[in-house]
Amino acid sequence: MYDHGIRHEYVPLILSLKNEQLYSVADLIEKAQGLGIIEASSPEQGEELFHSLLHLISLRNFSTEGDAVGSITRKNPIPVWFGLRWKTAVTKPKSSENRIFAA
Repeated sequence: MYDHGIRHEYVPLILSLKNEQLYSVADLIEKAQGLGIIEASSPEQGEELFHSLLHLISLRNFSTEGDAVGSITRKNPIPVWFGLRWKTAVTKPKSSENRIFAA
């Protein structure tokens, strides 16, 4: 487990995100498959990344509403967060993160 709450092998995925782009957990899983970090044919790897990302969200107190709301089917809103928030979660101590994203 990476010291910021996510497995070490997933950190490059997070660091590759664009700061001002919004990403859902599903977006990150898809991106990980595209980068070859996990295999698309391995549901176990996708599930492991899914749980790792949810742990990071919980540990770093991401807003449950997200920075915005996205939609896969236009019916089901899903929370999405800026790449900068994801990156900050794996690169900064938790106390500094609260100052960066204060309302």
